Amino acid sequence: MSLWAIMAVPLFIGCDLERLDTLARALLTNDEVLDIDQDALGNAGRPVVHTPDYDVWLRPLADGSWAIALFNRTWEEREVAAVFKALGLPTSCAVRDVWAQRDLGVFTGRFAASIPGHAALLYRLRSAAAPSAAVPPEKMKEIYETVKTPYKRGMVLTPENGEMLDNPSVFRHKDAWYMIFIRFDGKGYETHLAKSDDLIRWQRLGCIFQRGKKGAWDASQADGWPSLADTRWDGPNTLNTFNGRYWMMYLGGAKDGYETDPLSTGVAWTDDPSAVKQWTRGAGNPVLQSSDPAARAFERATIYKHFTVEDPSRACGGRFVNFYNAADKVSHREAIGMAVSDDMLHWLRVGDVPVIENGDPKKHSISGDPMFRRIGDLWVMFYFGYQWRPGGAFDTFACSYDLKHWTKWDGEPLIKPSVDIDRVHAHKPWVLKHDGVVYHFYCAVGSKGRGIALATSTRSGTNP
Repeated sequence: MSLWAIMAVPLFIGCDLERLDTLARALLTNDEVLDIDQDALGNAGRPVVHTPDYDVWLRPLADGSWAIALFNRTWEEREVAAVFKALGLPTSCAVRDVWAQRDLGVFTGRFAASIPGHAALLYRLRSAAAPSAAVPPEKMKEIYETVKTPYKRGMVLTPENGEMLDNPSVFRHKDAWYMIFIRFDGKGYETHLAKSDDLIRWQRLGCIFQRGKKGAWDASQADGWPSLADTRWDGPNTLNTFNGRYWMMYLGGAKDGYETDPLSTGVAWTDDPSAVKQWTRGAGNPVLQSSDPAARAFERATIYKHFTVEDPSRACGGRFVNFYNAADKVSHREAIGMAVSDDMLHWLRVGDVPVIENGDPKKHSISGDPMFRRIGDLWVMFYFGYQWRPGGAFDTFACSYDLKHWTKWDGEPLIKPSVDIDRVHAHKPWVLKHDGVVYHFYCAVGSKGRGIALATSTRSGTNP
């Protein structure tokens, strides 16, 4: 099975599933081996070292790591080594045994393992060269030029009858574009769906996530965002699944009003994110609360919006990394922190301080609503700021090599109040690239109330 995984071939099983023993079941359901076989990059591995006694195969993976398989071709147990320079790998690599699901440590120059006769072992390697905590200014400028959208196109979803619309999340599913957004009706949030053929003209479809039952922890607020979006800048802009489900993190609360404290986090899922039907709530909700004993100082008042990425390298301590903004009890300042999970249901907070914060800790300000793209070797976090620069709320970004150390852009905002429809606020980003054009969806507050607007990197196409 190691050979099949590194060759990226389809995996089939032909046997009586009810008769599988424990070992066979463990082999066939090892998620780390399956991740390698089904890696999004789609490149098959190849033998880079071939001798009469052993082979070493190498396969590059979508997240920048590598899979290597070591094969013992003899009948006797022997050591098989992977020499990093010969494989074109960095001098130092962190090695993980994917069959045992165990980190083996950092190795310099080479990695070797003792392998039984006619057996194989499979590993995942990532560079252990310590990335600079700071992204160079010239690289930050390059990212700005790549993602900027100077052409405001107007509102794509306009509020009606006193409602407020917020938090656009846009994805491709089958042959159409979909937007999950939230609607505030005076009582609280609910989550809705819209559809488009061209990313410009949108049709509302209906509510997909209603408030909880009377007396529930989320009886007044149900504000959801899709998780596990394909973050690749030149990717398909689709949503990925885990355990056969599409996932959502959502903000829930029991009190009426606009984001009335305290707000907590729940999870939900569906089998079809394009269908106008209710997502299923997790039985263990809420999964993150400001009252949790493990809650850090910056999140002890309330918890807001989430964006969850999959990180197969597990550099942050889990397969899934969830970034969210939360407020403290001192000044209600909002900052962005993170938590990790291996199953999307149970979350462990990482670090004692935020990964992104701005402004005076003793004064109210906001760094919030993060969303991510992977551009080259950089993670790019788009987020909005308020009250730590003059004027209304605006969208900006930060960059990281490893999801843990972030460099904030200190130049011109990506979006800021400048036209009638967003004269108060231009914030809460969702940024994607399609057919060479960058689309920046955002919440505009101005002459038409609070709705969903769009800016693009080119003037081409019609306006909404």
